[in-house]
Amino acid sequence: MELLKSLKDIVFKNNISEPIVMRSVAGWYIGTIYNDDGLIMPNQRLTGYMSKDDAIAYLGCPSLGCPYDEPLHHHHDGCPACDG
Repeated sequence: MELLKSLKDIVFKNNISEPIVMRSVAGWYIGTIYNDDGLIMPNQRLTGYMSKDDAIAYLGCPSLGCPYDEPLHHHHDGCPACDG
């Protein structure tokens, strides 16, 4: 697991990180990590796999978020929950 953000800069709530750009052996994605008293492990993958540049751009999009609590998506790309 590779993280683009330093551990000291990651915000955790209830031991779960904010969404961050991560890489597994399968590729880059947006996900969260779990901090169990210093033992860091992947928690949840919030997107599919993509290029590193796309993951950085995706996380930086100001349109992320959903009033229906769908995990990370671009509203300008459409959302089944939002579009009805």
